[in-house]
Amino acid sequence: MIGGFVFLIILGITTYIFCLPFILRNASRRKAMERQIASLPAFQPAIRFDQPDEKRVLLLDPASSQLAVTTANGQPRLYGFDQLVAVDVERDGMSLQKTNRGSQMLGAAVGGALLGPVGLLLGGLTGSKRQEERVKRLSLKLFTSDLHTPVTEVIFFDSVSGDRPDSEAVKQAAAQLDEWHGRFRTILQGNERATPAVSPTPEQANTFGRRRDLLAQ
Repeated sequence: MIGGFVFLIILGITTYIFCLPFILRNASRRKAMERQIASLPAFQPAIRFDQPDEKRVLLLDPASSQLAVTTANGQPRLYGFDQLVAVDVERDGMSLQKTNRGSQMLGAAVGGALLGPVGLLLGGLTGSKRQEERVKRLSLKLFTSDLHTPVTEVIFFDSVSGDRPDSEAVKQAAAQLDEWHGRFRTILQGNERATPAVSPTPEQANTFGRRRDLLAQ
């Protein structure tokens, strides 16, 4: 009895000593990311999402109309809302719903796009088949006009073995993904409304007038 208790203590200490370098490395990485966020000029994030693996952080500052993406191994990328071109909801690397600037942003929210088809699928499956349906990855891809980093993927759920679509982990990740996709839809709609209508120059107006006269003749 005592020998087994001592063995557990030794095992716990050994495990802690083995994991200590990884713990310290992750803590150092987190501190570096927080310093990077604090150093961004004229950026005060009000909304934040940390990836489950803590290797990427997504931040929004509605007051300055900017968003930022930070990574553990690189400098944070800062974008104006007007640089956002499209967002894409993906499951296991396959697009579920993509919203582009200028596209018709109507229809079901991403919650319906993500969980609706899955619910229909599960409704037609038996219990054994339902267990086979697995979700391994849920992510949101951001497309911007930045030529250096035009595409950024933010992961909301990641599992090597996968999990059932009706599991709490998947549903929670889907709800977070739904919220963020809704925010970016709003940004894209704002970008579309902010795009001014281009009026013809006097030279173009004269040309249009001459063409109209010719067509009338």
